[in-house]
Amino acid sequence: MMIALMAVYLVLLFVLVRFGIVSFNLFWKCSPFIVLLLLNILLFIPMGWGAPQGSALVVRNAVSIIPNVAGEVIDVPVEGNAALKTGDVLFRIDPVPYEAQVRAIEAQLKLSATRLAQMTQLFERDSGRGFDVEQRQSEVDQLKAQLEGAKWNLDKTVVRAPADGYATNVALRKGRFIPARSRRSCRRSRPAKRRLPGLQ
Repeated sequence: MMIALMAVYLVLLFVLVRFGIVSFNLFWKCSPFIVLLLLNILLFIPMGWGAPQGSALVVRNAVSIIPNVAGEVIDVPVEGNAALKTGDVLFRIDPVPYEAQVRAIEAQLKLSATRLAQMTQLFERDSGRGFDVEQRQSEVDQLKAQLEGAKWNLDKTVVRAPADGYATNVALRKGRFIPARSRRSCRRSRPAKRRLPGLQ
């Protein structure tokens, strides 16, 4: 900047002298040194004092992608430095054990619902106990809650992007086993530029 300002002054001085607007006497011959001194004292030295210095801080949001279920990675469709939208699939965990768990709980629930219906029918005919009906109802309620949790686990085998951004540093590969709540899978997000996952 200092060189540019001095160059502008020298070109201006040359034009003024060339067209005879200013006579080229001793003052104008020394004026570049005076201008250089004034620029340093009035502009560049104060700018040096007020300029930011020290370590710079780069702010970036990092969002860790931590699967809620354990299992073997069967698919990693995300590519490095690829733009992603909210909900895009980052990777998939083998759903087979979770599907089997859902089917097993559904079968238990079906049996318990049948038993509840039978116990209720017996109770209504005064042939059964109220305690048995309550016990079967409790079993059905517990199995419904377990089924809801099993379906949630099954849904979590597909890990999706929580925000728009870019995939960075994708190191996760097919066949890798990921324990539940592992910190190995990581996603970095920069909302300003909407940068996204680095699966590590």
